[in-house]
Amino acid sequence: MVILLCSGRCAGRGPNSITSGVRQAPIRDRPETIALPERWVGYLKDRFGKLYRQDIKRPDVLAFFRAMQAEGRLETRDRVHSIGEQVCDYADLEGDGYNPFRACKKQLSVNVSTPRPGVTEPQDVVRLFRLIMPPWEKARFGDVVGDALRVDALTIPRPGMINDMEWTEVDWDSKRWTIPAVKMKTGWDHVPLSMRVFADSVAACRKRSA
Repeated sequence: MVILLCSGRCAGRGPNSITSGVRQAPIRDRPETIALPERWVGYLKDRFGKLYRQDIKRPDVLAFFRAMQAEGRLETRDRVHSIGEQVCDYADLEGDGYNPFRACKKQLSVNVSTPRPGVTEPQDVVRLFRLIMPPWEKARFGDVVGDALRVDALTIPRPGMINDMEWTEVDWDSKRWTIPAVKMKTGWDHVPLSMRVFADSVAACRKRSA
């Protein structure tokens, strides 16, 4: 769920205050999904949570974000900025249009992302798998991380699925991994374990993590 602060009026406080009341828009109720939005909202609450919307001044907002960018936290800055703008729009019950978070980016440094193109050419994919398939003998903990990465590369599940994988979800006879509906957005998902090398990697992970 995405958690947004709401105005004091809807939270039982003074009109247009930024308070600890929450407006929840459910998307996925897993802890790791809501942890980051809660953290971003926490930055706003710590700095501006006790102020009325009209008392939040643009220079204070800019100083708040410039402190983040000075620490190199540009992605966090942009996420918090977006949430702050949404919060103030939601708290504008009078419709006066005042939003100290709006159009701040012109006074902030640009967050330039580094392109990381995916491996799409067949020969590059083959080379990649040849590099990652052999176990790394010098690895700590018996290369269990390497096994997990190989399983991830061969199944291409959603991020975090391998880390949350439970052995009760694997049917070893039918060579199938069934991801429960509670871990998925769209219900049950079945991942066939038809490749021998994949089955070996899963078995290795199980043995080393036991």
